[in-house]
Amino acid sequence: MNIQKHIKKSIDLKWVLVPGRTYPIKDQLKKLGCRFGKRTLPDGTNQKGWFHDPISQNASEIHMLTESLPPEPDRSDWVPISGKTFELKEVLKGRFSARWDSENKAWIVAPELAKDAQSLVDCAGFTVVDNTGNPQDSDNLGT
Repeated sequence: MNIQKHIKKSIDLKWVLVPGRTYPIKDQLKKLGCRFGKRTLPDGTNQKGWFHDPISQNASEIHMLTESLPPEPDRSDWVPISGKTFELKEVLKGRFSARWDSENKAWIVAPELAKDAQSLVDCAGFTVVDNTGNPQDSDNLGT
């Protein structure tokens, strides 16, 4: 039995990281010869994102595309939400516009929403029971 291993190639250190939030232009970057991937720098840190060859004929077009992107919003004052958030991530994103902070491995929300978002996560671990001790569907409370 011949099993081939799928090995992702690392991006060459000569290639340039495309700056900014590139998701809206990812298809255009791909057409211009950019590659999505990660690379490890000599200091051991990883970079992940879209990269392009600095001697590419499309370098100026790639630069113009990234210049048209809106600036990254300032989230330096956003508050991390602690606890078991995995099952609630869609609620956190939808209701509280939460963003994943990969560096700190936590969901973050705007300061004015932090108390409510944290309360939601804190309460999610509880099971509601009726007066006989039987678990209840929280959607049917008060009916």
